[in-house]
Amino acid sequence: MKNTYDLLIGIDISKAMAYIARRNFICKKVYGSLNSVVADAHMMPFRNKFFDLIVSTGTLYHIRNPAVFFRECIRVVKDGGFAWIYELSHDVSDDELSLSSKNMKKSKFMLRITAALHGLPRREYNQGYIRDALIESSIKYRVMYNGVITKLILIS
Repeated sequence: MKNTYDLLIGIDISKAMAYIARRNFICKKVYGSLNSVVADAHMMPFRNKFFDLIVSTGTLYHIRNPAVFFRECIRVVKDGGFAWIYELSHDVSDDELSLSSKNMKKSKFMLRITAALHGLPRREYNQGYIRDALIESSIKYRVMYNGVITKLILIS
């Protein structure tokens, strides 16, 4: 099967995590198309307009200055490109939690606890510090909710 991408690059501020990613790429025999870089997401070591798409999963709640991170994502994504930022959110209705539990084949308890410990509540996108950072960064964006998964789309 031919890949539809030329190059995928993962970044992590942790040397240990970048090493684990590289080891996994080698084990899967995809190292030529994939690479990992030790870097701070607030100052990505890539030229302007370098990527077609950025995907971030479970990182936003670690970011110390979201407005800087948002601007940096837009700086390195090509015109017309996107940054998709996924996080878990625990403040969902029981119906949404049940649907996520069924779709992800995980218990409702496990999803709620994981989202509470490693995610951001939806309210942060609507009226909290994430919304404030989005306004401060002057970036076009959209927020989509799908059960416990929140997807923030930054639009270049």
